[in-house]
Amino acid sequence: MTARPTLCRKQGLVGRWNFALPALAALLICAASYGAPAAPPKPATAGDPVVALSLAPDGKHVLVVWGQRAELRKLNSLECLCFANTKGWEFRCGTFAPDSSQAVVGAEDGQVRFWSTRQGVAEATLTLPTGVTALRFTPDGKYVLAGCWDGLVRVLDAGSKTVLREIKTHRFGSVCLDFSADGEHVLLGAADQFSACHDWASGDVTRRLSAGLNGEKAHLGMVVDVAFLPNGKRALTAARPTGSVHLMRKHTVIHGDAAVRLWDLATGKPLRALDRRYGVSALAVHPAADRVYVIDAVGNQAWGKLGCLDLLTWTYRELFTDPISKDSWVSALALAPGGKWAVLGTSKGRMFVFDLQQEQWKVALSLNAETWTVEGPEHWDAAHETRPSGGTKARKRGLWTEIAAQLAADAAR
Repeated sequence: MTARPTLCRKQGLVGRWNFALPALAALLICAASYGAPAAPPKPATAGDPVVALSLAPDGKHVLVVWGQRAELRKLNSLECLCFANTKGWEFRCGTFAPDSSQAVVGAEDGQVRFWSTRQGVAEATLTLPTGVTALRFTPDGKYVLAGCWDGLVRVLDAGSKTVLREIKTHRFGSVCLDFSADGEHVLLGAADQFSACHDWASGDVTRRLSAGLNGEKAHLGMVVDVAFLPNGKRALTAARPTGSVHLMRKHTVIHGDAAVRLWDLATGKPLRALDRRYGVSALAVHPAADRVYVIDAVGNQAWGKLGCLDLLTWTYRELFTDPISKDSWVSALALAPGGKWAVLGTSKGRMFVFDLQQEQWKVALSLNAETWTVEGPEHWDAAHETRPSGGTKARKRGLWTEIAAQLAADAAR
């Protein structure tokens, strides 16, 4: 027996409403939310990787970057003075002016934010055409160099917060940079595998660094960090393998390439080379110029272990991995003024203050519900991976206050 036409029409009508009701509900929700205030910015939470760290030259402030959030904090009290959030993009870098009066942070959306450390306020936001991967103040503090995704270095006026000129350096890729101590030269490197020393006044190339690999390339992998030695006559470059190069790697050698190279800037030729299996993602030269601290990458990620390369004997040794969290690696590195301390950020969001003389960590900071938790080695039993009882909040806070006071005292010398 066939169904009646009225029943068929009713079923068709119900079927159409079953399809239309969800769409109508979505339209009503969109109409109700139109014009509503935006949700508050997401704060950094425990476990977010520390992308970048920078310590003020006076030892009184610290910049912490957690991907989509950047913060300027007082070092002694950890009070947050300024912060900024991004939506869908990440902050990549931050640095301080030589006199510690100003801090800048750069993001993938091209925004460069200027903060005043003395007044604890945001001064201005400058938007560049492409993402920012590196920031450096000139030694006199008048200008900021911004390395960008498009291979250009943009010169920013720290006073007027405007773009003054562009330095054409590389064909493509994120740019890393460093200034010589005398302020006359700037060293640049990029993901296009090239690196060169430029005259700051004219922007011209004074010396291209060439390892004799496929033309005038400095590395076969991406150049991810560069650094002058204090005398200005030598420099270091660090590289990580690209995907294609990584497939060709056997043990610790990429067809003659190296993770770290020491260069003679008079000739542009390499003097020494260090091979690490997955490359090196960060460099920090000690003020004594006798050693450099690096992040020795692990796997395909930029995170890894803290290591030390002796520049006199050219020997390398590992120093530190996160003793508290499993599968947590060093993701950011900043040397304190004076060279006695280092502050390390990890992929699980914790920060460690590391004593470079004793080569052991002294205090760990972790963010929990927008408050900082302080731990010292005596509060952590590495053998049993437990936190022993004892150690009141007051004692732990006192431990951090003592360390922060030492950092500021070392910077004042």
